[in-house]
Amino acid sequence: MVFSLVTVVLSLRPTKPYDEVVAEIKAAGGRATAMANAADVGRLFKKAVDTFGEINVVVNCAGIMPLSSIAEGDLELFDKVISTNLRGSFVVFGRASRQVSKGGRIVAFSTSVITKAFPVPTLLPRQALRG
Repeated sequence: MVFSLVTVVLSLRPTKPYDEVVAEIKAAGGRATAMANAADVGRLFKKAVDTFGEINVVVNCAGIMPLSSIAEGDLELFDKVISTNLRGSFVVFGRASRQVSKGGRIVAFSTSVITKAFPVPTLLPRQALRG
């Protein structure tokens, strides 16, 4: 991996503990820190700036897509999807728009939606190249 070229601040639901992910990045020569409370976006951005000085890129890949029948009417599950996919992204983008350094970038995507919406493997790369 190319972690030696980047600084990473994690706020995610990883498949392994944060400290292991941070240790891997640091072992590869990168700089990393992590927060377990993804709901506290303001604190996450403050910690990133306090630790590393500035934020150049924010990548938001927050999205869940539980598959269930709408006929079941699981409002709790629906609220969780809206909270993660819409509200969570809105909060991250709002903070990122105030914190990303001049010339920086904000990137957003959701792998589950991309996979379901564009099943043709070459469609997305082709569209990305076209702009």
